[in-house]
Formats: sequence, C-alpha cells, structure tokens
Amino acid sequence: MEVKKIPEPALEFYENPSYPVDDARYGLERFKPFDKDTRGFSEVNVVALGPSKLEEPFREFWQKLANGLEKKDKYDVPYKLGFQDLLQVDRITQDDEMDFYKIEEYNGDLNQQYELALQDCIEKKEKEAIILVLQPQNDREFNLRNELKLKLLRDKVKSQFVRPQTILKTEFLGGVLNNFAVGLYAKYGGTPWRLKDPKFTNTMILGISFHPIRASRFDAPERTIFGFSEVVDEFGYHVGMTVNPVTFKKAEFDELYKHRSLFMPSELIQSLITKSIEKFKNKTKDIVPKNIIIHKTSPYHEEEIQGLKESMKAAGFTGEYALVHLQNDTGYKTYRTEDHKSMRGLFLRPNQKQQYGVLWTVGVIPAQYRDRITREMRYYERGGVRIGTATPWGISIHRESQLKDIDLDFIAEQVLALTKMRWNNLEPSVREPISTYFARGGGKFLAKIWNEHNKEIDILMENLDARFLL
Repeated sequence: MEVKKIPEPALEFYENPSYPVDDARYGLERFKPFDKDTRGFSEVNVVALGPSKLEEPFREFWQKLANGLEKKDKYDVPYKLGFQDLLQVDRITQDDEMDFYKIEEYNGDLNQQYELALQDCIEKKEKEAIILVLQPQNDREFNLRNELKLKLLRDKVKSQFVRPQTILKTEFLGGVLNNFAVGLYAKYGGTPWRLKDPKFTNTMILGISFHPIRASRFDAPERTIFGFSEVVDEFGYHVGMTVNPVTFKKAEFDELYKHRSLFMPSELIQSLITKSIEKFKNKTKDIVPKNIIIHKTSPYHEEEIQGLKESMKAAGFTGEYALVHLQNDTGYKTYRTEDHKSMRGLFLRPNQKQQYGVLWTVGVIPAQYRDRITREMRYYERGGVRIGTATPWGISIHRESQLKDIDLDFIAEQVLALTKMRWNNLEPSVREPISTYFARGGGKFLAKIWNEHNKEIDILMENLDARFLL
C-alpha cells in the first residue's frame, strides 16, 4: 500500500508571480482575471425578474455585490472588494438603475406569470444583459424551471436562476457574493482563470454520461437512450458538448438490457466520440488530439470499448488514450485523529500492481505565508469545513487503455485539477471534476425535456454551453 499527498494544482491568471497560486479567490484578488485584455466586454449589465416582495432584498444584495463587503486579509488589514475590483470590469449595473420585472405570487397562475414576464424581459432588454430569474420563496408551484431554461437557451439569452435563500442570506456573505460574481463573469463569456502548465499538450478530456428516457406510457412501442459528453482541453477550458440519441423497439431494448446493467450501445458511443473529436478539432484548427482521456462514473462495457476504439480509429487518432472509471463509492474513509478532518489531495494505492487508486478531493489544504513583520513562515489551513468524513473517488484505468507516458498518478493529478475549474465556485475544496459534473448536468437537463422537445435537440445543442449550467 502506498499513500502520498498530491500538491494543489496551480492556476494561471492575468498576472503571474514567481510562486504557484492554487487559490482562485486569492488569485483573482491579487492577479486579475486571466482574459483581462482579451475578453470581448468591458461592462456587465443585468436585468431581474421575480416576486415583487423580493425586489427590495434583492436590490440590497446586488448593492453588496457591486460595491463589496468590508474584509480583512490574513494580516488583519481591512479592505473592500466589489465586483468591478475583483473582475476588473469598467462598469456593472447598479441596484438603483436595474430594471426589475415584478411578479405577484398570489395573482393567478404563477408559472404563466413567469412566462409572460420573461417574454417581456427578453423583448425589452439590452442584447448583452444577463437575466436574473428570482425563484419564489415557496417554490412548490414553481415547476417551470426547465421550461424557462429551455426558452432562454432557445433564444440564446444569458441567464442566472437565483434562489431566495441566496438573496436573504446574512452569514458568510463574502463567499456567496464572490461565487455569484464570478459565475456572472463566466456567463458573460469571461475566463477567470485556467490551469497552469499542463503536463501534456493537445489533450482532450471527455466526460460522458448516458440517460434512458422514461417512456410516456408503459406500453410505448419504442425506447430511447442518449449519450452526452462534455469536452475539455488540457487547461480545463470548456470546448463543447455533444449529444446522440438511439431509439430501439421495446423488444430490442428489453433484450439489450435484460441483465439490468445499463451501458451505451456501440453505435451510440461511437457517434458520441466522433462528434466530440470534431468539436476539439474545430477548436484546435483541425488538429487531432494527441491524447484522449475519458472520464465515466460507471464501469466500461465491452460494447462501449468496441465503439470507442472504432470511433478513434475512424478519426485518425493514433495517440495515447485512457479509459478512466471514477467510482463514487469506494468504502474507504480517512481522517486525522486529532480533529477528524480529511486531507484534500490524499492519494492511496492499495496495490502498486493494479491500475486503481483512491483520491480525496474534499478536505483541508495546508498552506503557509510569510509574516510581513517577523518574516517568519506561518501555517494555516483552507477548506475542510464540512460535517462528516469526506467521500473519495475510486480511480481505475481500464485494461484496454493504450498508455505510454500517461499513468495512474497523472490521472489522479488531473482529476484533482479539474475540480478547480467550476467557474461559479471559489471554494478551495470541491469534490467533482468538471468533466463528469457538466456531462451529468447537461444530460439530466435534456432528459427532463426530451419527450416534448426532442425534435429541436440539435438546435438546442448548438446553444448549450457549460456556462449555461453554472
């Protein structure tokens, strides 16, 4: 058995010091967003719609977001950091000039009111403004979320759904406001940060998921299953999403899955991988990826392996590829005896001869800084403020993978790095890598709207972006 600590992945910002920066919040505050000089916008404009009784608290919330909160740095020096300072934009919509489309919660059909207000908002708003949709406090009747998101996606409208708990929160506001601000920046098309100095260049990382569609009735003659992929490059940057459906006769579907083990048929995953490689080539000016790493949260089936090999061969891919299974439940737990906290980045290999390891992506992160007066090194910890012991990922590489320089240790480092690339979360300790997080999120969204809107899926996929799911 071998246990080691994987260092926190370094992030790249607009300015980069001589030392590695692994804290997104600190990096943004000190070194500015990565694309400060290359982004296509200099201001952030928003409009809002929601229940009338939330208007006043929301405007107060927005004022805090725009102007910032009083904070203290690690030297106890007070400072104030607002949206404009944090993300280096010239202007942001102020609370007293923001258009707010009011909805009366007890005046007729709530869902219909949201639809009408949204339509009015889309018709009147400035083209580049983000629509902030405030959900009602009693959202049991609010069952139109996916329909509203569908409309926004169809019309290519940037949006952010906001829960009332977020607006009314009174504690730990600094983290909430920072996450909210960075999420809006990303939705506007900005790149707050990216991974620094990846080990392998021209690498395509692919998170894949698949979703059987619930039949509209029990005796429906056909069944549909679709695969969904999130394509990421070596810097953790979103490249694109792809989807591919396959429809079976009910008898064929029942025969295929008679053992109750769900998997993607060969033709489905073959089409999915082919589309993903095309997305990557579009981004790299028709260059086939040098390495392909596939993340999947369920075991690989022999039919999936066959489809993967055929699709990569057809695309002219001749490099290394790793078929990685991210196992959600490993049975392993770890904690320090003195405080029962887990350590983020801890990597356990039970057997060196096997391509299997256990990685903790949630837990405390040891850090240090130099006292500006005494010049002594001081140690502190970030993250890990959670109840209970952390659940690790089991990471295994399938024996059908074709490897030379890529190994299990590198895969674990990459999984840890991709947990830092969710651009609406500045927390230092995030569990799931964006590859599988967005693949599952996008797939679940399409699965909910599939039966009624499957004929326009191709149109929707042209507009669907990981930023939409933030």
